Amino acid sequence: MGQPQTWDWKVAGYLFLAGAGAGAFLVAVGGNLSLSLSRAAALLGVCLVGVGACLLIGDLGIKLRFWRVLSNPTSSWISIGSWLIGLFMSSGTIYFFFPGATLAWVGMLAAAGTATYTGVLLGVVKARPFWNTPLLPVLFLVSALSTGAALITLLTAWMGLPAAPWLRRDTFGLLILEGLLVFLYMLVMVQSTATAARSAREVLRGRWRFWFWLGTVSAGLILPSAILTLAPGRSWGELSAVMVLAGGASLRWWMLRAGARRALPGESWADVLI
Repeated sequence: MGQPQTWDWKVAGYLFLAGAGAGAFLVAVGGNLSLSLSRAAALLGVCLVGVGACLLIGDLGIKLRFWRVLSNPTSSWISIGSWLIGLFMSSGTIYFFFPGATLAWVGMLAAAGTATYTGVLLGVVKARPFWNTPLLPVLFLVSALSTGAALITLLTAWMGLPAAPWLRRDTFGLLILEGLLVFLYMLVMVQSTATAARSAREVLRGRWRFWFWLGTVSAGLILPSAILTLAPGRSWGELSAVMVLAGGASLRWWMLRAGARRALPGESWADVLI
């Protein structure tokens, strides 16, 4: 009999929203964009991370006990991550009302921690070899920055503000870096343990190949990179931003679903999938 499907769209939604929300704050505030755009990015980031945190709490077995992870900040990575999320949401909210240099630095540090933690949350699960690599937090951080840049592109258009001249160039650079990290990640996994290698094959040519090749590689990396290079119009930039967001969501989905655990004696491959 297969294992219960414990980690589903709610966890994937948290991974995506927390990364994109934190990334939007990092891009806007770290990129020294206009104060109005930075404040809007702070509010958007706090809202997205807050929704993502609610999804994560919604995945708990006994939801009213989530406060226990805050009682000892250093007891586990979940506790550390919860405090990072709380620090980002509080500093981002205060920055929205009272923007300043100190709050900007605190918010950026918390945002970087929040974006990186989305990868750490999976990486510390030792029973899932497909996630057990320091490449995962790095990949999720870079993806958070690319999806954050996409959100800033859309937010700039929605507010009717002029686009930052460096945003298109830097988004293209982030996509290239993200693509290299995805390639390196899969290269490492296919040469790793038997379970990790089989998970990688499920991504490359198995049940998750649609999400990987069409969702992440094509729609999330190749096509938006081509648009940013060949189509200079603002509307094209907005289209590429939507595609980057779709690719970032797809990345979290197949990464989560392909993470098979180590098999116990007598178990089949179907038994160890999430």
